[in-house]
Amino acid sequence: MKHSKGQFENTYYLDGDKITRTRVYDIKKKKVIPDDTIYVIQRQLTSDPQNKGMKLRGSVIRAIGLPGADAIEILVIGKKYIQSVKSTMDYFVISRYERID
Repeated sequence: MKHSKGQFENTYYLDGDKITRTRVYDIKKKKVIPDDTIYVIQRQLTSDPQNKGMKLRGSVIRAIGLPGADAIEILVIGKKYIQSVKSTMDYFVISRYERID
């Protein structure tokens, strides 16, 4: 496993039961990469914010997307962070971002 410094800033848009990543900014190259990856929120999970019982203990949004022909990505969105786990046939990437509203 290799640790690396942050290179990307992602922008997400929440709309109902889906999240869309609208752009990726490459900090090193100073380049914006347009994106339209759609993630479907998994509302059936007990930790979903719409589950009334979880509001006192905290909650997270989890969503699944297909960012490429051979890739699957899971987003976990908390109050202060977004975590991403992306898997393809060739690699596996875990990322953690600070959430800015």
